[in-house]
Parts: sequence; structure tokens; C-alpha cells
Amino acid sequence: PKFKVIVEGANLFFSPDARLHLEQRGVYLYKDASANKGGVTSSSFEVLAGLALHDAEFQELMCCRPGEPNPAFYDAYVEEIQRRIVQNAKEEFECIWREAARLQLPRSILTNLVSDKINELTDQISRADLPEVLVKAVLSRALPAPLLAHVGLPELMRRVPQSYLQATCASYIASHFVYENGLRPNEAGLWHYLHQLESR
Repeated sequence: PKFKVIVEGANLFFSPDARLHLEQRGVYLYKDASANKGGVTSSSFEVLAGLALHDAEFQELMCCRPGEPNPAFYDAYVEEIQRRIVQNAKEEFECIWREAARLQLPRSILTNLVSDKINELTDQISRADLPEVLVKAVLSRALPAPLLAHVGLPELMRRVPQSYLQATCASYIASHFVYENGLRPNEAGLWHYLHQLESR
């Protein structure tokens, strides 16, 4: 193949069979599900801002008007989202790279396995009764810094629906756990990781 590295910038750019064929020919391929998570991240943080800010705050802090400078909060929020997207992409890339070397599986298959593992753990964690100290420790990392600085964590936890916070907490724990530990960890490893998060 002419191109030795392919990162899919569009959904369903190649069929599953085409991906496997390319990888069998020596192409390093990262499929859409790994490459396009930035859209999900930015959308979720946009929703979060709408939930966490009162209407007047949202108008002042998040709305850009023609001919006027962007609100400083908006620029900081966008910069934070971009930083998160880059960091998450880096961690997923490294996780898949390590697991490809360890398991000798195509990267397009590993993307599915990593996503399945994250979703499975997210479901488990969302059903667990996590201690409040752990929830606060996770949310202080998972929520955007400009929002935490403006509203404060206690007030955010009052304003944002519990279901959203629970989903955010579970998703953050699951994704970072898998990115750090790959596909091998068991339940005991997860609870050890939770203890580490709580004590950091």
C-alpha cells in the first residue's frame, strides 16, 4: 500500500474487511471509533455547560456575539476541551499500541475490544454505590477546570442532575483505568485503582 499509516477521519471510511486486509499488508490503521471521539467529548462538555450554568451565566460566559471578543471563559473552556481531546486520543493510541504488541491482534479489532471493555466497566461502575469522597475526587478531575473554578464542585453537584454526574464519573474511571492497564485487568485491579484515585 502507498500509505503506511491511516487514521480514519470519517465514520465508516473503510469496511471491516478492508481494514483487516490493510493491516495484514502492514498498514498501521486506527479506525473511526478511536479517531473521532473528540466530537463526543466536545458535545458532552457543551451539554454540561448548559446544565451547570444558569441562563444568564450561560449567555454571559458561553455566547459569542459578532464584532465582539469571545468571552474569556468561553476561550478557556474551548482550550480545556481541546486539551482533553488530545490527551484522551494520546492515551487510547498508546493503549492500543501496547495491546497490539502484546496480543498480536489487528488494531481495528483492538479498538472494538477497548471500547467494549470501557463500556462494560462503565456499566458496572454506574451501578455501584461509590463513596462520596471518591465521587468528588473523580469529578474534580473529570469536570472542566474553568467550570470548577467558576461554579465550584459543591455547587456543580447541586446544579447538575445526579444521573449525569454518575455517568461522567463512571465513564472517566472506566476509560482511564483501561487506558492505563489495557485489557487484562480484573475486578480486583479495578477496586485497587479506585482506592488509588480516592487517595490521590
